[in-house]
Amino acid sequence: MSGQLIIHRDGRKFERVTNHALLPGALGNKQTLDVMSKIVREDSESEDLRRFAARDLLPGIEQKPCNEILQQIYDFCTNRIQYLDDVPGVERVADLWSCLYSLGEFVPLGDCVIKSVALATLLSFFDFKPYFVASKISEQSNSFNHVFCGLQQNSINFRLDPTPIERQPPRMVSLYFHQIF
Repeated sequence: MSGQLIIHRDGRKFERVTNHALLPGALGNKQTLDVMSKIVREDSESEDLRRFAARDLLPGIEQKPCNEILQQIYDFCTNRIQYLDDVPGVERVADLWSCLYSLGEFVPLGDCVIKSVALATLLSFFDFKPYFVASKISEQSNSFNHVFCGLQQNSINFRLDPTPIERQPPRMVSLYFHQIF
């Protein structure tokens, strides 16, 4: 059985919200990761969105060293974007603007997918090249259950999961790395 893929692009003039059939299993995961990557690539080119993020979301970030920039972005996505529970049969993907201003009435909201898109977008504004990591919690599963960001910086691999620790899977048995750029 396939589900529904809902894409929120309130940061775009004409796309806004679109609905698509979600392919079953790992094909649906790949479909979702492709949409996530497309959003990050497109939004990373927006100088207006980058200036907004530096001024309003991450004040003072441009004067910080690389490790502090990384920490400030990670902390923002982890602590300021409230976790949004998944809806069975629905996969939601949202751009940074939708995460911040349209999914929640008063607070930024996102599940692991939306928080990871926000994190990857913000990282891309400051010359980082993140990628997505999808994980399975069981070898018997025909699809991945969780997603987060990865980043290689100075030969060090970082696992950047902005999902609250209590919502992260207790174990991961299989990983799929999905390049954004």
